Amino acid sequence: MHRGSIIRHTEHVAKELKRRFKGNPGLELSAWLRVAHQREAMVTRIYGLPELRQRLPEEAEGGAAGIAAKAIKRIWAQETSHTAFLGAVRLASGDPTPQLEEIQGKFEGDVTRAGASGNPFARLVIAVGAFLDIVPDFAKEIDAMSLLEFFQFCGELEATARQGYERMIELSKLPATKGADDSPVFELTYEFTKILLEERYHASVFDCVALWLESDGRSFRSLPQKDCVAALHALASEHLDLAVAKPILASRPGSRGHIAQISSRAHNKTDRWISDGGLDSLFAEFGLGAPVAHLNETVTAMTPTPSGG
Repeated sequence: MHRGSIIRHTEHVAKELKRRFKGNPGLELSAWLRVAHQREAMVTRIYGLPELRQRLPEEAEGGAAGIAAKAIKRIWAQETSHTAFLGAVRLASGDPTPQLEEIQGKFEGDVTRAGASGNPFARLVIAVGAFLDIVPDFAKEIDAMSLLEFFQFCGELEATARQGYERMIELSKLPATKGADDSPVFELTYEFTKILLEERYHASVFDCVALWLESDGRSFRSLPQKDCVAALHALASEHLDLAVAKPILASRPGSRGHIAQISSRAHNKTDRWISDGGLDSLFAEFGLGAPVAHLNETVTAMTPTPSGG
């Protein structure tokens, strides 16, 4: 797999959606909602493949291997919840125009050609997130990956999610047009922000777990489990603290890309989190708290700052 290829395809799709739905943020947001839903469903399928589960260590294993297994399985569970949530929102808001299918068809061809030229995972069309029925065909290719390659691959999947949610947040802050003013999707900035920070955190977890591997990229080093969990907990504190969520929630509509420019790490931390990233039970097992804030504790973060965030 060529590093960055999936992310580049996501960027192409983002430009195409922006062009097709120029001047109509309601339709673009609905299109992104569908893309996000299909992407979450596909990632859930990938993370849940029996062939993939066989590649991971057993949770009962000692050292870093057991912690990695627990963390990844809990990330899979949270991705499943994302899929269910987005599916429910789609039922309430409806699907975008058939133009999205045309875009999907176009990029399916582009990515398939990339696969034929030596980039098999490009054919997953993660950037668009459709064609769920092809996922099992990649079990053998996943099986051939080293653990390091697999963790890098997962990191790219999480990066594509981050890009999509950043754009969805931007769009949700704009006034809807052309009869879409009452779309419930425009009321979901908080939920989109929460999922965005969870995806950013998941990407950091895969980057961290990759550092626990031996130089061959196929086996884990002998590391104390408490140190491994402490590292994941520190990352949660950086990426999920309300100090990260507040500037995103409080920002005013701006040019495309302004959400991505807001730091993904906490400064002036509140020690209250918007989410536990799915790892609350793992943290509790090692006596570490997951100080997730109640919704009413985050209400003030929804209020735009006088300077515009």
